[in-house]
Amino acid sequence: MSSSNPYPVEPPGFFLGSLLACVLYGVHVAQVYSFLDSLSRRASTYHRYLVCWVLALSTAHMLVVWSASYRYFVVGTSDLSIWGEFWWVLSVQDGLVPLMAATAQYYFGRRAWILSGRKRWIMIFTGVMPTITLGLGAALAITARAWSVDPWISPAEMASRPIGVPSQIVAIAWMGCSAFTDGLLSSILIYYFFQARRGTTRWTTRRIAKRFIALTLETVLLTHVVGAIMCIIFLASPAAHRTKNNLFWVLLEIITELYALSILFTIIHHESVRVALKDEVYPVVQIGGNWTEGQARAMRQTELDWRVEGHRASSFVVEVSGEQQDSSQPSGGIGSSTIAGDSPWTPAEQVVLAEVSYFGRMDEASSGSEDRKKSNGSPG
Repeated sequence: MSSSNPYPVEPPGFFLGSLLACVLYGVHVAQVYSFLDSLSRRASTYHRYLVCWVLALSTAHMLVVWSASYRYFVVGTSDLSIWGEFWWVLSVQDGLVPLMAATAQYYFGRRAWILSGRKRWIMIFTGVMPTITLGLGAALAITARAWSVDPWISPAEMASRPIGVPSQIVAIAWMGCSAFTDGLLSSILIYYFFQARRGTTRWTTRRIAKRFIALTLETVLLTHVVGAIMCIIFLASPAAHRTKNNLFWVLLEIITELYALSILFTIIHHESVRVALKDEVYPVVQIGGNWTEGQARAMRQTELDWRVEGHRASSFVVEVSGEQQDSSQPSGGIGSSTIAGDSPWTPAEQVVLAEVSYFGRMDEASSGSEDRKKSNGSPG
């Protein structure tokens, strides 16, 4: 009797997808080494842990790919019946893909929330939708395995199994929700970076925003396109064998690594910009007075302007009791004053800086707290 497996493995697609996944995993490992070698000491603790978590998920996925490849392409050459079964390890992959996708969506959702000025609806969306997609992915891993057990029955008997319809509904819902979430996150990120680029005349700020837009198109939007194509193929295929398509298996094998690389490339770029913002390039003279958080961020961005473009004879301003005056005019008396380069940033410009500095400031606050504890416990 022939197999009635509802999720058949296509040899050409699975083979090509596995090879591409190995290549992408090699790129992933190389980028992790580059991160550890050049940025890990100055990166935020949050990003260091996230890099390790993503690498662990990616490695687990590759173990599934390697073991499944051995079973189908080595053992399966002598026992062709193996190709008629949906091996249980592949259902583990069905769980790892949504877990990696949810990790990426939580990360990019956090960035979108910060860029939006912490809008409530974005916080709710970026918290709820990835959680829903993760739950649907877990349900898919369970129902796919339950439906494909013992496939050596007639198509009518396979179709009569009660778990069949729920399994297909869960699969379609997961792919649809994941593609929708990726697409909306891409749109939000691109919109706010584009607004920041339009709202400034500083060449450095426009360049940073442009690079973030390109990075979003190359990473987050790519995973959205891949997920959407998978959903279309799944819907267009007959219900009796939804995955009998080579392109579907190619995309299924590489999408986990695409999510991993989208997170890693963004972290590396994010940390590179943050490190540049943090470097002191010229001294700042402050005589009393208090800086607001926005002005402190603006000061760090001015340092990046100096670093990239050099001094462009920007007019200096003197801040007296929160009011700005041209440095060529008398300050109006002896009092607290601050000498700084360039005027404070516009709200659109602060969007970019708030995004790249948030986790760094959070990490610095944590490090400062630990240092104070150590100093309080030290003798003398």
